[in-house]
Amino acid sequence: MPRPSSPRDPRQRRGASSTSGRTGSGKQTHRPDWRPYDPKAKRGKGKPGRPGSASREQDARGARSADDARDASPRSDARRRGDALAARAQRDERDTGRRQERPTERAPRSDASARAARGPRTPDTVLKKLQATVVDPASFAGLTFGDLGLGQNIVAALAEQGATSPFPIQAATIPDVLAGRHVLGRGRTGSGKTIAFGAPLVERGVDIVIGTPGRIEDLIEQGRLDLSGVVATVVDEADHLCELGFLEPVQRILRRTPTDSQMLLFSATLDSRVGALVAEFLKKPAVYEIAGETQASSSTEHRVLVVDPRHKRTVVEELLAGDGKALVFTRTKFADELADHLDDAGIAALALHGDLTQERRQRNLDKLTSGRVQALVATDVAARGIHVDDIAIVVQADAPDEYKAYLHRAGRTGRAGARGLVVTLISARRRPSLEELLSRAEITAQFDAVKPGDRLIRQLAQRT
Repeated sequence: MPRPSSPRDPRQRRGASSTSGRTGSGKQTHRPDWRPYDPKAKRGKGKPGRPGSASREQDARGARSADDARDASPRSDARRRGDALAARAQRDERDTGRRQERPTERAPRSDASARAARGPRTPDTVLKKLQATVVDPASFAGLTFGDLGLGQNIVAALAEQGATSPFPIQAATIPDVLAGRHVLGRGRTGSGKTIAFGAPLVERGVDIVIGTPGRIEDLIEQGRLDLSGVVATVVDEADHLCELGFLEPVQRILRRTPTDSQMLLFSATLDSRVGALVAEFLKKPAVYEIAGETQASSSTEHRVLVVDPRHKRTVVEELLAGDGKALVFTRTKFADELADHLDDAGIAALALHGDLTQERRQRNLDKLTSGRVQALVATDVAARGIHVDDIAIVVQADAPDEYKAYLHRAGRTGRAGARGLVVTLISARRRPSLEELLSRAEITAQFDAVKPGDRLIRQLAQRT
């Protein structure tokens, strides 16, 4: 009978504690389904410690032996159940952008109660758009921020940030925001919505509190936040909050503000999902959307490459052969590994996902902004707030499941009138579903079947 492996066996420690050192997350890496097939590794002849090798199998057996010994403890079952529940609750909060510190005296919500509080997630359907005043960008030609009513200090501060003249959504809404009207504004990602509500609020000299619905409600329940004196409330990304099931929490928060306070709702899309908020809180609002914000008038090109899943990683690498900054979207469990692969291939890359601390995510983003890295491999939740004006290419290594996710990803490039490129990689069997998704997003993209080394991939890379 073989002797069980000792817990002090160095091979066991190496196999049981493999982590991604590049992000510092401590999360064990996963093997993606599109990793190239390695026949030597399959026969156990790969390099020591790699997946499929004989030594890795020995390490795994050693780890299992240690696990069996540890599991003999009578408290192990309860401990594992507690750990699993805690990990699952953390994932739920991370995936909805609700990472927050909770007071120790409050019992954490269960998964079921948290989902019930948020409500069911709405299917990926195109809903009826709210009627809006369509603004012609040409009507604002030659205007300055001063012409809109902003003071010279604000104008000078905007100029220091490179904003010398207002974008159409800013020119349309800033006067109404300054006048205290309720405003409902739609502008595509990168159109300048943040300045549209932020600059006039700063001009009014108010104290500003920024928070997620969950955190705001926590502070209210703790008695640390009082909304009775609020003069203006902004709901940014209103439709996305509703999609995530936060309609009722937002309603509860808004009901705590004075009935005569100003309400501002801004989003990349405005449809009937936010109709409940508009009907209850925005009486006779000024509703604006910008004419011509379609693919025909956009500076972003959309391409779809149909590839063998085994070649996907190599194609991503070839698409990033240019000098421009890149944003690569993938599933959470693949982000670290793909970033490591690109970095090993000579393309400076970092991961950006919900398992990283906010400080680490910001540091990685700053490195892309400053040019110290060329690419970020990101997930949807972590990348939603990315604001980098000179991203040359967005590569979707994993295609999104919802058309709005596609629009938000695509909006990371081609900002402020710059030229952009969005390349989506899919397998042949995913083509029908992606065609349907693009139709909902009102995007026309050319489909091409490629393999590593094809001329088309080099041509797309050279455009960056």
